[in-house]
Amino acid sequence: MSDADSRTDWNTLREVVKAGGPLPAPEPVDPADLRRCWEFTQEIQAQRPPAAGGAIGIDIRCIEAELPGANVQAVWLRVAPLQIMQMQGTLKEWEHGTGLDEVVFQVAATFPFRGHRIHTESFRERLRAAGSAA
Repeated sequence: MSDADSRTDWNTLREVVKAGGPLPAPEPVDPADLRRCWEFTQEIQAQRPPAAGGAIGIDIRCIEAELPGANVQAVWLRVAPLQIMQMQGTLKEWEHGTGLDEVVFQVAATFPFRGHRIHTESFRERLRAAGSAA
């Protein structure tokens, strides 16, 4: 994807968010890209912890540089729900500090996330099924 195409995709996503529309369903991604994005964002947050109740922003170009060749928008649309679920405590069974079990990335790479609407119990059921099959 060219830089111009990438900017267009992000601009389109930004407009959807501004308009309050639903985020698009992300394409499946490589679980390794998902894990690397997760680890990268965790590293940044550890280096620059947000103030209580706050958050930090990471320029998407940093993530694109970290994941060359990956569909970064799809990866980001899959990492964001994981971050939300972790903050809500719904991934406790699969957490180790700030890290997550590999099964989380395997399932999240193809799970049908639908923007901000996350069916956490379905995701957790899929994690349990995948974990017992391993």
